[in-house]
Amino acid sequence: MRIIYFLKNILFICEFIIFLFTANIMIFRSIYEFGLPEITFAASTALFPLMALFMRLDSVRYRVYMPLFTAGKCIGIFSVLGWSIIAGQVKISAVLSGSAKIESFLLYSYLFSLIVILLIIRDENIKDKNLSEKKLEVE
Repeated sequence: MRIIYFLKNILFICEFIIFLFTANIMIFRSIYEFGLPEITFAASTALFPLMALFMRLDSVRYRVYMPLFTAGKCIGIFSVLGWSIIAGQVKISAVLSGSAKIESFLLYSYLFSLIVILLIIRDENIKDKNLSEKKLEVE
């Protein structure tokens, strides 16, 4: 239970850092050029810090957003990998090895967020199962 609460805090901090990182990309690259890659990276991180905050505060109440969060992170992973294939500027091997710094940071942070949210969903399912078993025992 305490580990999940700690992971919720780490998820919120991680999502906030990802958002600041992509906002930084948008601001500093827009001075020189503004194009599709910056918008692609920033669009996938717009609401995730808020979703992580609400799940941190009350995960039972905002449980319905967990599949949306999971789907968004999967889309983020595929957008980073897809962009490296379509653009041809960065190879997938460079993204996975870490030599493409921006894309690698986003890919691994998306994977971390996805794993944490799946652990939170698993914990919520275990709590619901235990609660329903206790209700059956009382009746």
